[in-house]
Amino acid sequence: ITPITANLVLTAKWEEAVSAEVNFTFELSENNAIITGLKDKTATEVIIPSKVTINNVEYNVTSIGNGAFSECDSLTSITLPNSLTTIGDYVFYNCKSLSSITLPNSVTSIGNGAFCECNSLTSITLPNSLTSIGEWAFWSCYSLSSITLPNSVTSIGNGAFCECSSLKSIALPNSVTSIGNEAFRGCDSLSSIVLPSSVISIGDGVFGWSKIIIFTDALTKPDCWNFEADYYGCDLNTFATINEISYVVKNGNAIAASCNRLLETVIIPSKVTINNVEYNVTSIGNYLFYSCKSLSSITLPSGVTSIGNGAFSECDSLSSITLPSSLTSIGDNAFEYCTSLSSITLPSGVTSIGNNAFYSCSSLSSITLHSSVTSIGNWAFNNCTNLKTIILPSSITSIGNYAFFNCYNLTIYCEALSQPDSWSVDWNCSNCPVVWGHK
Repeated sequence: ITPITANLVLTAKWEEAVSAEVNFTFELSENNAIITGLKDKTATEVIIPSKVTINNVEYNVTSIGNGAFSECDSLTSITLPNSLTTIGDYVFYNCKSLSSITLPNSVTSIGNGAFCECNSLTSITLPNSLTSIGEWAFWSCYSLSSITLPNSVTSIGNGAFCECSSLKSIALPNSVTSIGNEAFRGCDSLSSIVLPSSVISIGDGVFGWSKIIIFTDALTKPDCWNFEADYYGCDLNTFATINEISYVVKNGNAIAASCNRLLETVIIPSKVTINNVEYNVTSIGNYLFYSCKSLSSITLPSGVTSIGNGAFSECDSLSSITLPSSLTSIGDNAFEYCTSLSSITLPSGVTSIGNNAFYSCSSLSSITLHSSVTSIGNWAFNNCTNLKTIILPSSITSIGNYAFFNCYNLTIYCEALSQPDSWSVDWNCSNCPVVWGHK
């Protein structure tokens, strides 16, 4: 043996083996272990093993018990084992730093409130083994923007995605048969959803507080679908999204039906091609651009004949719009609260102006009506406080209640020699000055 006399540097590498008993608390049942808690509530990254050895006995980790990781504010990531089958109630409740998680392909159920108030959760991958999502499971996960449910899911619990205010898209598979009460209430960014005809039970207030468009292959609304929302029953093969606007075919024509609510500039084409078939765009659907706060410019094509209810409601940045000559009707609440809209000219083909159509358009200073107009709805120009003059053609046979209420700066010029009997007695309840027999 030759001794080493030169300087020698030794480098050692080791991994400290830490027993699962040190990190977690368990409840044991036969050969299975249920994780009931995390001992160090300040942990940022957690790896859950598939097996644990306790008192020299090996157990499979099959479940995370109720509230096991609740209010672990520092937890940013967690790795779950393939042995896991159940996520219990409120397991990750109020884990405010948890941003993403992948559930293994063994989990069959997500418990009530499991991810409730996980405010930083932006994405979650759900496994094909999943069959049920519990009540309030993702309640107030307001950073969650999209989610895809696997084909195995059959039920979505009450309030499951309630107040997920950033949720822009969710895909429901044909396996879903029931959706609980308030499941998507307060999902303000969710403009549309495709609802499969496999759903035989829908609870109360499912889409409450949301202006959402329903697309479905159920051609008539089943009696069991208990919701108030705009509904398009259609062959889903004639449904397509083009440039962030969804179109649906009805009676041989295309309706622009829903959109990405972050759009700033929009050009609606006169024709769209869906599955190699070309359709004319003839309608702007109900609530299409509802609350598109950044929408400042839009071009509507010749050929559009109707603007649906609430189509531009609460488009705060919309200052002007040119309406096509083909237009004949403007729905209820169509431009309600378009507070930047300063002027508008209605085409000569428009015959009706819906209830609340220009309600609280506080910057509107001028509007031109043609002799084609026959009716003006209730509250149509209510709170148009900047409107100075309007000429009502003699063709108008009906004006609803409070049509010009709170228009304190308005003078009304009527071509009629006197008030027609068919006008509401309260059409001018703010007593705006009226000039009869205007020519």
